Amino acid sequence: KELSFALWRQIREVQELLPEAATTSPALALSIFYTVRKNYICRYHQKYRNHHQHDGFRGGYIVKGPAYKKDYEADPEPGHMHCGCAIDVVLAEFFFWKTWTASSTRSDVKLKESMRDEVIPARLRAFIVQEYMKATCLKLEVLYGEDWGTTEYNRRIMNWQMTEMARILSRGEPEKVWVLVPRTPVAEA
Repeated sequence: KELSFALWRQIREVQELLPEAATTSPALALSIFYTVRKNYICRYHQKYRNHHQHDGFRGGYIVKGPAYKKDYEADPEPGHMHCGCAIDVVLAEFFFWKTWTASSTRSDVKLKESMRDEVIPARLRAFIVQEYMKATCLKLEVLYGEDWGTTEYNRRIMNWQMTEMARILSRGEPEKVWVLVPRTPVAEA
């Protein structure tokens, strides 16, 4: 049965509501971003509709997050939403937003909180998602599963990571493995 646009919007905006929408399958997660105007728009561009910058846009940073200029009248570029953002990046961030929490680092306080209504800016989201996937050797489709949150899920993810790491190293591509210390200095402006 199809969900209403009002419920999709609530799932996009209320972190605690139906986390399964972000963990069960990419198709289900993507459907949550479909709007009443028949466009796919990420959480960031839903909240900040006046953000018009995209990669290569003049001024400031050259990587802005959205790869393409938003266009709600035409079909989006393959692998992207109408707002110009990459589907894989948006869905990964949605998965993180629905499932991650942070705890206080104070030893005398037992506090834990989700991101609640926070929306990660598109540029920062690109960094977080790309580096997370590189660091964990995961792919978006591997994160999803009806068994999310179970021991079986954790075993499946760990098995994937070990297999992927071994495959990368056996091909002699250690540069594709993320390490804690950057191997190449950041270019100076």
